[in-house]
Amino acid sequence: MRDLQTETSRRRAAECEALTLAFHDPLTGLGNRRRMSQALAMVPVGETRSLMMVDLDDFKPINDIFGHAAGDQVLI
Repeated sequence: MRDLQTETSRRRAAECEALTLAFHDPLTGLGNRRRMSQALAMVPVGETRSLMMVDLDDFKPINDIFGHAAGDQVLI
């Protein structure tokens, strides 16, 4: 019985992690496009929402010069 409870707990944790990875960027933890689409689909007709997007110009040289670890820190 204890093994069954342990396995059930592991499975629930794995499902939770899979959902988190499916809807969030693993590096920053921010919602991804799938999460955005899901949230926008839930907005009632006639209501308005705001959406903010960030674009980092010339980001590639950071990775090229300082390495991907530094680029990851900039994104975080």
